[in-house]
Amino acid sequence: MRTSLIAAALAALAASLCLASEWKEQPPRDTNAPPAKAPQTARPAQERHLPSAAESNTLEHVFSAIDRTAAHFHSFKAAFKQFDTDPIFQEENESSGVFHFRKVGGDGDGAATFQLRFDYVTPEPSTFIINGSKIIQYDPTMKAPQESLLVDNVKLDAMLAGFTSTKRMREHYDVMLDKAARDSVTLFMMPKKTVVDKNFRELRVTFSRGAWLPVKIDQLKLNGQRITFTFDTPEVNRTLPDKLFTREGIAVAK
Repeated sequence: MRTSLIAAALAALAASLCLASEWKEQPPRDTNAPPAKAPQTARPAQERHLPSAAESNTLEHVFSAIDRTAAHFHSFKAAFKQFDTDPIFQEENESSGVFHFRKVGGDGDGAATFQLRFDYVTPEPSTFIINGSKIIQYDPTMKAPQESLLVDNVKLDAMLAGFTSTKRMREHYDVMLDKAARDSVTLFMMPKKTVVDKNFRELRVTFSRGAWLPVKIDQLKLNGQRITFTFDTPEVNRTLPDKLFTREGIAVAK
C-alpha cells in the first residue's frame, strides 16, 4: 500500500512538472490578436450528469442487481444477531449465532427447496432448521430434536425476502425504495392482501451494494413485535453438507 501511494504521488508530481514545462514553452501572445475566450472550468461533480449513480438508486436497478445475484447464488453462511422487541414491556432481547442458507435444485424459485439453519449461541444454545416443509428444533432441555410440518410459509417467505429473486418478493409485497446510501440499499415492503398481511405489518430489507446480499432484515408484526436480524462476515456459495439441515446434523447434549 505504501509503495502504491508513493508511486501515485510521483506520477502526480511528474504530471504537474509536464504541465509546467508545456506552459513555459508556449510562444508569446500576439497583442493584436482578438482576446482569447475565458477557459471553461469543469463543473462540480454534483452538477454533472451521473447516469450510473442515478440508475443505481432506482427500484428497477436494485431489482435487477438482486436478481443477477440470486441467479448464481446457492448458499450463504454468516454470523447473525437477532433483536426481539416486546410490544408490551418494550424490552429488547438480543441473541446471536451462526446462520446457514441453501437453495437446492430448480432453476427458479418455485422449483427449488430452501433450507435455513439458525444455530443460536447466546444467550442459550439452540438450533432451528427449516428444510422445505419440515421444521426441526432442538435445545439442551430436549432429549432429542423435534420435528413438525411447516403449516404455512409466511415466516419462510419473510426470511427469504432477501435471499431469493424479486419475483417471490413482489408476489407478496408492495415494494418501495426506502433508503439509498453509498454502500447499501433498503427496501420497504408492505404485505399485500394475502396470508402475509395477517402476520406482518411491514418489512425492511437492507442489501449491501456490490454483493447485493442482505445485511439486515427488519420485521414488524401486527402485534407490534419487532424482530431484526443482522448478518456479518458472510461466506457465499460454499459447499454445505446435506446433513447440516437434518436432525442427524444436530449435536445432542449427553
